[in-house]
Amino acid sequence: MPRGAAVVYPKDAGQILAFADIFPGARVVEAGVGSGSLSTFLLRAIGEQGMLHSYERREDFAEIAQQNVERYFGSPHPAWQLTVGDLQDNLSDTDVDRVVLDMLAPWECL
Repeated sequence: MPRGAAVVYPKDAGQILAFADIFPGARVVEAGVGSGSLSTFLLRAIGEQGMLHSYERREDFAEIAQQNVERYFGSPHPAWQLTVGDLQDNLSDTDVDRVVLDMLAPWECL
């Protein structure tokens, strides 16, 4: 998997999915996309009926992540929306089930 940022490996992704109780159909917000590794695990867990809205501050990381996710699934995933920008600047009133903060300073979003 090409990367510009650190990759979340399967054993770590499994713990994140379990502790965050990510379930099929969940509406999830992810901040800090990096290489898209965790995004692929989240998308597999929520399926096409769920929604993953991912935020990445760096455009170069977002491009790598988009390519990796599309390569993994074979095409753009219908449940994934990727936004280049800061989660704090893009908060909306949309209901979500879970939030995953995979970033350097997650406390900035709390």
